[in-house]
Amino acid sequence: MFWISKDKIFLEPFEPDTHVCWECGVCPHEKKFNNVLTICPLCGKEWIFGKFLDDFENIEEFTNWLKELGIEKYKSTTEYEIEF
Repeated sequence: MFWISKDKIFLEPFEPDTHVCWECGVCPHEKKFNNVLTICPLCGKEWIFGKFLDDFENIEEFTNWLKELGIEKYKSTTEYEIEF
């Protein structure tokens, strides 16, 4: 995922990844805190870095959270390994 501006996010060619989320079943730690956008095939929820996208009220709140994590604009989230 690329964060371009406060209201623009672009997916990479291999996104979204698919895996069952921790609310629907077993989700290994490394998948829960995946650094690429992941979608659950059972419930359809999307997440990255351990947070569901629908936890955010809008894209600006989401991009502010990325900034708090230290994600820089114009860089791929795959370049970051964030410890939780």
